[in-house]
Amino acid sequence: MTKQIVNDIAAKNNIQIIDYPFEKTKACSLESENRYYIGINEKQFETQAQRNTAKAHELGHCMTGALYCAASPLFTQEKCEYRANRWAIKKFVPRETLINYLKKGFQMWDIAEEMELTEEFLWMAYHYYFS
Repeated sequence: MTKQIVNDIAAKNNIQIIDYPFEKTKACSLESENRYYIGINEKQFETQAQRNTAKAHELGHCMTGALYCAASPLFTQEKCEYRANRWAIKKFVPRETLINYLKKGFQMWDIAEEMELTEEFLWMAYHYYFS
């Protein structure tokens, strides 16, 4: 389900997701001529949850305009990463959804499996909402 939501959001916002054989990164976002692109090396991911999480994060960069280049100051890079993660968390792990799973006794790995996202991303959402 998450895979379809990611693809739908990308399509509705004219963001093209391209499988690209990057050597040093698994995924990245870029803007060219007022259009956003997500490049992802599908072969570098072991699970669909990892692919979904990476695409959700990269969508966060595109949807917030939080892009940077490798030469950007570390502060700028961290700020852009935070904005991308915040967007992805709010979109794919709404606070109330996470609370409902936790109230039902689900463990974080259960929730990650249900939502087709990584456990690490679910923990990031947990800390975003409750820290």
